[in-house]
Amino acid sequence: MIEGIDDYSGLWNCIVEGDFNGDGFPDYIIGNLGENTRYKPSSQKPLEIYANDFDDNGSLDVITGYYDAETLYPVKHLHTFKSRINGFSKTYFRTDYFAKTGLLEMFPEPLREEGFHAEARTLSSICLMSDAQGSYKIEKLPFWAQVSPIMDMEVWDYNMDGFDDVIIAGNFYHAEIERGIYDGHKGLILKGSKEGIFKEVLPKDSGLWLLGEVRSLAILNRYKAPIIIAFINDGRSVSYKLNKD
Repeated sequence: MIEGIDDYSGLWNCIVEGDFNGDGFPDYIIGNLGENTRYKPSSQKPLEIYANDFDDNGSLDVITGYYDAETLYPVKHLHTFKSRINGFSKTYFRTDYFAKTGLLEMFPEPLREEGFHAEARTLSSICLMSDAQGSYKIEKLPFWAQVSPIMDMEVWDYNMDGFDDVIIAGNFYHAEIERGIYDGHKGLILKGSKEGIFKEVLPKDSGLWLLGEVRSLAILNRYKAPIIIAFINDGRSVSYKLNKD
C-alpha cells in the first residue's frame, strides 16, 4: 500500500530497487525531471499535456500547459503555434491577445477529449521507503538529487556498511527553448542508513564526475576491483575505478 500515490504522477525516467535502510524489505527510488525548472506543478495545478490533430492536417499536435493562478496557459510561444497548427494565426495574430488567453479557451473541449491527455502533479525525484508491514512511505530525495533530470541509477553498497547506496546520473540537453537545458547533475552518490535518511556524497568528495547527458550506468566487477561506467549520449563513455580507501 502506498498512501497518496495518486498525487505523484510525474515525468518519470527510471526506477531502481534496493534496501536503503537495511530492514530486509525492498525500497524503490524513482527518477523524475527534478525541481530545478520553471514549472512547479501540484495536485491542484498539474502540468498538463494534450495531443490531437487540432488542425485536421493528418499530423499529431502536442500541447503542454501550466497554471498561472487559476488559468492553464500553453508553454509554447505564439510563433511556435503559428508554424505548427494551420489557421492558428487567423485568430491569434496578436501576441498580447494570445498571452491573455488560456489553453482551454484556445482549443474547444471536444477536440481535447478526442485526443490524449495526461498530467504531472510532481517533478520531484522520490524514494518509496518500505516498512515491516508492507507499506511504503513516499519521500523526496535530497536537494542535490533534484537539480536535474535523473536518467539512470545504479544500486551498490560501495562502502560495504550493509546499507544499499545509489549512484545517480542524468541531464537533458534537448529540451524545447522555452525550458532551456538541464545540466545540473555532475555525479552524485546517496548513501543509505539505518534511519532511512540519505547522505549526499558530491563529486568533490567522491571523485566521481559524471558530466554530460548520461543515459546509462553500469558497474563491472562489483566485488573485486569494481569499475563504474557511464554511457554519454552522443559522446564517449567514461569509467572510474573504486580506490580501496
